[in-house]
Amino acid sequence: MNIRLQTWFPYHIQICLNGREWLRRGLEREGINFSVHGNKFLHIVDYPKAQQLLDRQLDTRFSKLLNNFAQKIFPSMKDIMGPYLSYYWTLWQSEWATDFIFDTPASLKSIMDSLLRHAHITGTSSRVLRYLDRPVTKSGQLYARSKDTVVTRITDFNDGIRLRHWVDRNSVKIYNEQNNLRVETTINDPGKFKVFRHKQGQDKNEPKQRLPMRKGVMDTPLRAAVSQDVNNRLMEDLVTLQEKTPIRDLLDGLIVPIIKKGRNFRVRAYG
Repeated sequence: MNIRLQTWFPYHIQICLNGREWLRRGLEREGINFSVHGNKFLHIVDYPKAQQLLDRQLDTRFSKLLNNFAQKIFPSMKDIMGPYLSYYWTLWQSEWATDFIFDTPASLKSIMDSLLRHAHITGTSSRVLRYLDRPVTKSGQLYARSKDTVVTRITDFNDGIRLRHWVDRNSVKIYNEQNNLRVETTINDPGKFKVFRHKQGQDKNEPKQRLPMRKGVMDTPLRAAVSQDVNNRLMEDLVTLQEKTPIRDLLDGLIVPIIKKGRNFRVRAYG
């Protein structure tokens, strides 16, 4: 993690937390062996326990946790501001990933090209809007009044390839590194997503309403659920890919080569 304190009023604080680093330290405390490269896990001895450790992040009281960080990085806060300074913590950007760990890099590489091609070809504007929970018609088509900007990019990423679908400032991507395949949702504009929650200050006994998701850390569990839904929608389209034998392999069983006047010809074989 890292923390940045703005050294002039109003003393903004920016905190970056890496959830996979959080998991790594939890695995070390539990004595669970693992192999990691950057923030990509390549192997974990106990996957169910690792998932339990990750799930605990959603039960974290982030306001209390971040206030404790603020006191450590800004120890003179009370002396300078007295009782008037308090922080309202927001998620400036969040990333929520679903990882698939293959037995070897070769196992993943054998299907990665097909997965990327499939994700690119099927990643039409209407489908990308659906991935990121933007409104489309019942038939799955764009509304004529839609003003969402959809962009797809394919780039090299470390030792792998990354395909990323954007809708305005939110995105979902798929990429690989060694034997790790990751599907990840990035949210910069949470207000684009509608969730069931209480209004600010509303009595908790009153029914929830469908409202835009907030930037505040109190909506962290909702943001996690929304992000997982985005990941799932992309993955549901990915699993429709059917690996087929290349056409040249099929033809090899139907045609035979012959040489006529020094030139190669392929003719149909009859048995």
